[in-house]
Amino acid sequence: MSVALPDAPDPADGLAAPAAGPPVGLELRFERGRRRGEALALVAGALRVGTARTNELQVREAGVSFRHAVLHVAPDGAVTLEELGARGGTFVNGAPVQGRRDLVAGDRVRLGDEVELVLAEAAARDPREALAVLVPHAVARELPEVDDLRLAAATSDALDEALAAAHDPGAREAIEADARRFADDVRGLLRPALVPAAPDAWLRWAAPDPLGCLAAPGDVYVLVRRWELLALLPDVAVGDGPTRVGGALGWLLQGAARLTPRRVDDLGGGVWACEYEAERPMLGRFSRLRAVGDGRALALAGTPAVVPALPPPRAAEDPVEEALRRAHDTNRWRPPPRGAGPAAPPLPPGGRYGRLRHRPERAK
Repeated sequence: MSVALPDAPDPADGLAAPAAGPPVGLELRFERGRRRGEALALVAGALRVGTARTNELQVREAGVSFRHAVLHVAPDGAVTLEELGARGGTFVNGAPVQGRRDLVAGDRVRLGDEVELVLAEAAARDPREALAVLVPHAVARELPEVDDLRLAAATSDALDEALAAAHDPGAREAIEADARRFADDVRGLLRPALVPAAPDAWLRWAAPDPLGCLAAPGDVYVLVRRWELLALLPDVAVGDGPTRVGGALGWLLQGAARLTPRRVDDLGGGVWACEYEAERPMLGRFSRLRAVGDGRALALAGTPAVVPALPPPRAAEDPVEEALRRAHDTNRWRPPPRGAGPAAPPLPPGGRYGRLRHRPERAK
């Protein structure tokens, strides 16, 4: 899948692609630490490692210094580790590093006592696997629809397999029609650089709905269904709090840059929830959106916009039918208006003796 994405701005948090350069076919995998299971594809350039926000690879762990080390990646794939005198120390395969040292695939780099990374050949990740492992639990747990989306993606089939399993010609035609409509919807929802031209490369079938599994350079992974979306993006959002969520939303979706949240909730740990509402359908198909994210991982659940159907235009009325309708309306029985009928007899004057005066006399 050859999709060219624009360079992301300087990262502010989490894993981000290093400075612009061609990919070299290597990646750093976290084996120990809070980011265990994550991976970062290397590109030609300098990759600064440390706790500072200006580092290309920001690692917030005990024993990691503000400026800990630098990885120099050459266009031909040669990787050199430069140690910057960090207090926690830098180790390669258990041996301390002083100054510079060349790295090869399989080397283990330890920063302090808590973080260990492995330099390995870059492996193409399946979007379903990447989004199941790399998305923080604090983001995914806020939207039950996202857990259902990941389960549907894990049990989904390729589109050709779903068509082969449908023995009824009518079922195959229905699947193909749903897939075409869904592909058009995704192209109109996501930014064009993320969606390949061939739907077979990213379209899957999770009965009874189609599902998109997209992967693009720059560690971009997206799972999308009709009303739900889960994405892992490069650090493209600038700012803090809900601004990062809105920036990631605007980068991922077409026309989302102008959305203003009606409600913002701080979920802790750098995770924010933003709700968007509009009288007119947003992005062409949503009346309400709830986005949860930290600027890099983004979960989205939408409420479909219900557009009232327009009444069919009235044809020229037949004069005979119009006369019959008027006669029917004229002769139709209707309940009498309230208060109609003979007037009620007046009540006798109040009081005990007044009632007695109006009592008929008994016959003698």
